Amino acid sequence: MAYQHNQHQILFASGMTATASGDKAYWTPGYMPHIVRACGIVVTTSGSTTSGAVFAFKTQSLTSGAAAAVDLAVLTLTSGGTSGFALPTAALTAGQVMYKDGLTTKVSPGTKVTLNVRTAVTGTFGFRAFMWVEPSWELAGNTAGMYVTT
Repeated sequence: MAYQHNQHQILFASGMTATASGDKAYWTPGYMPHIVRACGIVVTTSGSTTSGAVFAFKTQSLTSGAAAAVDLAVLTLTSGGTSGFALPTAALTAGQVMYKDGLTTKVSPGTKVTLNVRTAVTGTFGFRAFMWVEPSWELAGNTAGMYVTT
């Protein structure tokens, strides 16, 4: 059973843009595993951006040579239609928030969540990404790759 009184928000780096594709930032828990409940994007710069931006929150082990990243949540911005997040207009306005909730992915120390711009956009598009998480209450020593020191 999940106890929501300990949920909190993780903010990724500020000042990101979606005018070029690629990984933009990542987060990893340092001591205690966390369950990701929601992921989202906050528009910080109004602009003439058209639809088509695709953001992916991906999980992947920090181990060198680890398996490919796995999609945790994908947000697709559209200016109409039924797939993705339908925008009221083709242009984005600062303060708009797009999110996906209902997630239950557990992220342990040694694993990262990467924010990736899968499809870049034209025009101006500044954003900040966030996750809504809650601790998974277990002993940190239960996680492989963690060692206590004295």
